[in-house]
Amino acid sequence: MHREFINLVSETVDEAHSNGINLFYESLENSLNKDTFIKENTLEETLTMLFNESAQAKEDENEVQDIE
Repeated sequence: MHREFINLVSETVDEAHSNGINLFYESLENSLNKDTFIKENTLEETLTMLFNESAQAKEDENEVQDIE
């Protein structure tokens, strides 16, 4: 019974370690993609795009509320 418990804990730790590594790589990839996008489009253009999308989303939301 003690060995089964140790095996279960070991499997859980291995799985958690693997998940942690996968999350790290996903985060690293996202960070690199963001950096690359900003370098290609400059920071000013990127911020302009973000604010325009945000403003458009708010306008769309207001239109839906007006219709209701």
